[in-house]
Amino acid sequence: MVNKCPACGGYLEVKIGKYGKFHGCSNYPNCHYTFSLNRNNQKNTPKLEKAIQINDRIKLKNKTNNDIVEYKIIIPYVEYIDVFDWFGSYGPKYNSIIKRVEGGNPDNPDNPTIASDSAIGQLLIEKVVGDTIKYNDEEYEILEVKKGNI
Repeated sequence: MVNKCPACGGYLEVKIGKYGKFHGCSNYPNCHYTFSLNRNNQKNTPKLEKAIQINDRIKLKNKTNNDIVEYKIIIPYVEYIDVFDWFGSYGPKYNSIIKRVEGGNPDNPDNPTIASDSAIGQLLIEKVVGDTIKYNDEEYEILEVKKGNI
C-alpha cells in the first residue's frame, strides 16, 4: 500500500534521519511534510513487531525463477578522512574525502546485504512474511524474517 502525502499528493517514503525513521514526502524540497516513526510514536501492533527492520535477515523467493536468497538489511556507513589541501592565512586547510563505504552488497556470496536506503531496501522495510514486492520487473515473496539486534 502506497501512502499519499496529505499536503501535496506525492508519495511518502520511509527515510532514516539522525533521530530515527520517519516518513517524508517524495516531493522534498518542494514539500516538507514528514511524520515520525520513532518507537515512542509507534503502536505495538503485531504487524509492526513482525515487520522487516534494520539488522533483520530475510529470505526472498523470486516468483519468476523460484530462486530463494537470503539478505541482511543494513544501514549504509561512510567514513571520511581529512587530507591536507593547502596553507591558508590561518593555517593548514583540509578536505574530507571518503575513506571507506560499507553499504548493501547483494552479490557478496559470504554476507549478502541490502542497504536500507536503497530502492529495494525501502520496498522491504516494514513488510511482513507473505508480502510481495516488485523490483526491476520481477516479483519477490518474503518467506522468512529473522529478527536481528540493533
